[in-house]
Amino acid sequence: MPFCCVSLTAPKPIAPQYVTEPVTLGDHLRNRRLDSGLLQHEVATKLGVSSDTVRGWENNRHEPALRHVPRILEFIGQIPFEPGPSLPERLRFARWTLGLSRQAMAARLGVDETTVRDWERGEHRPIRRHREAVEALLNSLATRAAKSATRRVAPTRYYIA
Repeated sequence: MPFCCVSLTAPKPIAPQYVTEPVTLGDHLRNRRLDSGLLQHEVATKLGVSSDTVRGWENNRHEPALRHVPRILEFIGQIPFEPGPSLPERLRFARWTLGLSRQAMAARLGVDETTVRDWERGEHRPIRRHREAVEALLNSLATRAAKSATRRVAPTRYYIA
């Protein structure tokens, strides 16, 4: 009988909780968790937080604390957002991605915390002696983002004019 060898296949339906157009970090976290087949408490254990915290992030009731962002990005496996084109936007993005406070970022760059604040606000630009440290930080982040991307892209090099 010719009809006995027919097999029907279809893609697995998308879970109703899946966010088709993720906007927030919580949306990306939820999608990654669903793709991995993990429960919220399992993700919470991996991230070192409570399951209520993960639930709050996924439901966009609150944003993750800065200290949790690097672990979340590591769990997601990519940096889901792009920095803006201006230096202040790139600096804020780098600080957020690395999970650094302004004070920690300032210590890493060898400047005062108010200097970082002024750079992020666009009130000042790094002087020559600090420019190299800022460029190195931004370039290391661009390299990290390129490595974590699903498709391999040459990292963007940032130079401050």
